[in-house]
Amino acid sequence: MDKEFFETKIKPIINPIIAMAAMLAVIIFLIFLNSCPDASYVPPQPTPVVKDTEWCQAAEVNLQQLECIPDDQPYTKKGLTFTQFCEQKHEDGVFLNPKCLATEVTEKTTCSYIDVCTGTAKP
Repeated sequence: MDKEFFETKIKPIINPIIAMAAMLAVIIFLIFLNSCPDASYVPPQPTPVVKDTEWCQAAEVNLQQLECIPDDQPYTKKGLTFTQFCEQKHEDGVFLNPKCLATEVTEKTTCSYIDVCTGTAKP
């Protein structure tokens, strides 16, 4: 091939192909770059469970005095007292809010306020 043939016939065809290939490579690079996960992203963490099991026994005494739970038999079918049940639920990650059960459930608010304390009903 002579140089003139290459410069006049071949080069005008190859240059646009090379430019399009380069643009395609940049587009593919940008697509892959965009699809990579953000290294600074921190997934949300679950809300830590408040550990106030020291209130479980006081809650049991209060609920028994108000006759919300029986005091002459186990609280669960497995034979657990309310205090044991409360502590076990906290270990399992379930917050029963024993401080509220010990202090906010009163003769005035009645036993139905238990659901408010545990978050299963609105005040």
